[in-house]
Amino acid sequence: YEFALKLASGRRLICLNPIRTQGSIIPQRTDSFVKEMWKVASREGEWNVHPLVFDCRDENREVELMIQHALHDVDKRLIVTALAGRTSPFKPKDDLLANLTFCFPNCEVADISSIQAERVYDLLGVFDAAALLIASDTMHLHLSRASKVPVIALARDYPSNWHGTPPQERFAFYCRYGEYPAKKEALLDVVQNIVCQKSQP
Repeated sequence: YEFALKLASGRRLICLNPIRTQGSIIPQRTDSFVKEMWKVASREGEWNVHPLVFDCRDENREVELMIQHALHDVDKRLIVTALAGRTSPFKPKDDLLANLTFCFPNCEVADISSIQAERVYDLLGVFDAAALLIASDTMHLHLSRASKVPVIALARDYPSNWHGTPPQERFAFYCRYGEYPAKKEALLDVVQNIVCQKSQP
């Protein structure tokens, strides 16, 4: 942030991170900070149109990352979660992980929140190998746009819904943080349906 201030040469900065920083200005002319970024770029209507493509993926790095974290050639179907985060923590993460582990004993449930990759997009190898990704409002949720993995999105809703990722058609299930207790059973039903589909030949 200090580096950006120096580049701005005293001009006011528009900060599009949903976390307010001292001296930042956060416009709220749309219903989500995600759309706000596109609006600033004069492309508001395209926020959910373009694919996310990484053209320098390295299969060797991706496989090595999976081996390092014991996610390579697992015998069980893989449910990947990313539920921890500093800017948008999902407080019921332990409850969700416990429910996933209990309800799906025939699956490998792995939380990858703390994995450090050489390139952030190396995580796409993990996504592509998984039957399902369940992500809170973190980098992983945004990165998942570059993978075909089914996604259950847990979206931040504090201090307002504007601060969270908006619904998208690509999500298999969408739930605001505060809705989790009421929607937990529906979420687990979606997991069941996806896991069963993935297990069919």
